Amino acid sequence: MVKIVLGGEAIKEVSLDKLKVEPFDITDCANLQRYRFIDADAFVNGNLLRVIEYAELPERFSTISYIWKGNPLREGEEPPMGSFTVVGAERADPVSIDVVKSACHTALHYNQSLVWLDKVCIAQAVGKDKNWQIQIMGSLYKRADPCIILPGGLSRLLPLEEPTAWVGRAWTLQEALLPQSTKVLFKWKHG
Repeated sequence: MVKIVLGGEAIKEVSLDKLKVEPFDITDCANLQRYRFIDADAFVNGNLLRVIEYAELPERFSTISYIWKGNPLREGEEPPMGSFTVVGAERADPVSIDVVKSACHTALHYNQSLVWLDKVCIAQAVGKDKNWQIQIMGSLYKRADPCIILPGGLSRLLPLEEPTAWVGRAWTLQEALLPQSTKVLFKWKHG
């Protein structure tokens, strides 16, 4: 039975606790040439990573811009809620549940229930899906409101004063200029 959520088909649901022990994978459930998003409310309030798939691009959503290999965790540092890996993206940094939760909180603050995060929303181990998704990225970023920028990557939120390579990436131009608005998330430790 197909589960319809937020006007799309929920193709994968995994508890955040399960993510910590098994890599995330949408290879077997993703349909080619479909738009996929994280359900921000389910992630924040339901402790559930739910991916929703659409045949047409939804009207409203947020995107996340980040570095595939960002600023690493500091020695002895672990994300409080843990992290997970994604099948097909093993060379990239692990995904901190805390960082994605912060991004989902931000999306919800701006009244967006859907968040596009390429590492999760693209079937990374399926070349045909990855190629199509790369071709449509410009249209995704153009419709995003906001694009949530994580300059240090998905492993941790950076303090404002820590340098990052985010601005030097090839993708940065479209991710910063095409969206209707952008918001940068960083770790604030000044009260």
